[in-house]
Amino acid sequence: MTSQTIWKTIGILGGMGPESTAELYNRMIKLCQMDYGAKYDSDFPSIFILNLPLPDIVESVADTELVKASLKMGIEKLKQAGCDLIAVPCNTVFFALDIDSKILNIIDETIYEVKRRKLKKVGLLSSITTSEKGLYEKLEAAEIVQPSKNELKQVNKIILKILAGFKTEEDKAFLKMVCTKMSKAGAEAIILGCTELPLIISQKDTEIELLDTLEILAQAIVSKARFGNYD
Repeated sequence: MTSQTIWKTIGILGGMGPESTAELYNRMIKLCQMDYGAKYDSDFPSIFILNLPLPDIVESVADTELVKASLKMGIEKLKQAGCDLIAVPCNTVFFALDIDSKILNIIDETIYEVKRRKLKKVGLLSSITTSEKGLYEKLEAAEIVQPSKNELKQVNKIILKILAGFKTEEDKAFLKMVCTKMSKAGAEAIILGCTELPLIISQKDTEIELLDTLEILAQAIVSKARFGNYD
């Protein structure tokens, strides 16, 4: 049996940022190995990765229409390549992305996970844009706890540093401190609502439960790309 009869063709619209895109690909491959026993090259799905150099959306959004046009172009390229499912490893970008049946929404998948775990209060670490655009406000099943404005600004700076390839223990300690504050405010888990954040902090760094949106997206697309899987 060839991979074409087992898997749908996957597209990844990446570059937001490039390192988290590479991390998503690696996690998808590991899930294929661990969950579905992929061993030979022919056991893995066809995956197209388009690294899209998008205008800045983390620090500010200078030209929303340009962002939308760039995203539309990227999605169309992946569709033309024959992709059946498309993952976009970025939370922030969903304020400007037109969703259709082929695109997995990382925010919706995370909200589904919050509901599945029956959480009533969650913390949110994200970019300023994700927070200001209220992208997680449709999470009606649980109350959202967010950092203070100054803390959010610092989180945003850390995200930009990660994009530039800088990850420090000092920044990790700051994120852990913010997670602890939100936990003390009643958050049962913390959403890592930017796919750069799992590159610096993970579950092994804290006893507070983390909802890693990059991992949630990887699990969703691998599961839904498998013919016969509809969860």
